[in-house]
Amino acid sequence: MTAKPTRLPGVRGDWEAGKIALKAFAMMVRRERVVKYQLVATAVVVAAGFWRGFGPGQWLFVAIFAGWPIYAEMNNATHEATGTRISAKPDHGVGVIKDKAAGTVVVPTLIALFIALPVLFLSAPGW
Repeated sequence: MTAKPTRLPGVRGDWEAGKIALKAFAMMVRRERVVKYQLVATAVVVAAGFWRGFGPGQWLFVAIFAGWPIYAEMNNATHEATGTRISAKPDHGVGVIKDKAAGTVVVPTLIALFIALPVLFLSAPGW
């Protein structure tokens, strides 16, 4: 007979942690305009993928390169909120951190764009 694993005080279960994560994502969609744009772009690419008859490799590209910019935007929003909470007054150091966090969204968005266009329009159906 095995003993029931004990939980540390304050540690949430997997289901509860998952619900909190989904609530956080829903909050990001409601509050962050850029996330809404990225979700619309993802919907367009998914619709085009069904129209073009994407194969497994193309859907893998869609999953990676649609999710990466959204993930980066969520991290950016987290950095900005943390910076604002640390220093409500204008602070050069916090401003630099916020700018760098914003820059981390640009890279995956541009990469996704340059990967998506050839995959969407130039590759053979069923690839």
